Amino acid sequence: MTSLTCCHERLDELGNTMASTNTRLASVEQQQADIHPLKEAEHIKNFTYFTIALKRMAFDLDVIVLTECRIAESSIIPVLPGYISYRTHKITNQNSGVVVYIKDAWNSNVTEPVFNEADCLIIEIPHC
Repeated sequence: MTSLTCCHERLDELGNTMASTNTRLASVEQQQADIHPLKEAEHIKNFTYFTIALKRMAFDLDVIVLTECRIAESSIIPVLPGYISYRTHKITNQNSGVVVYIKDAWNSNVTEPVFNEADCLIIEIPHC
C-alpha cells in the first residue's frame, strides 16, 4: 500500500467521522448558533491534511477553534487563506495552546485573559 493510498484512506476516515459528529449535532445547531465542532482536528498532525479536510466539508466555517495545539512561544501559526489567526501566548503545560481562525471579512476582536491554569481566548464579533 502506497503512502498516498494511506493518506486518502485516512482522509476518508476523517470525513466520515466529521459527518457522523455533525449529524449528531444537527438538532442543537437548529436551536443555537451554527457550530460545527472539529474535535478530529487535534489528531491531524499535518496542517495540509487539515486544510484538505476543511475543503471536503459541505459547509463554510466562519470560526475555527483548535485546542491543545502544543505551540511554543516561537511557533509560527500556519496561514489559512480567507482567515485571520489568533493564538494564546502563555504556556501552561506541554499541551498548551489555542489557535482561532476567524473569517477575515469579520471585524473581530480577540483578547487573551489571564488564567493561572488554563488557555483561553475571548472572541468578540459585532452583530451584523
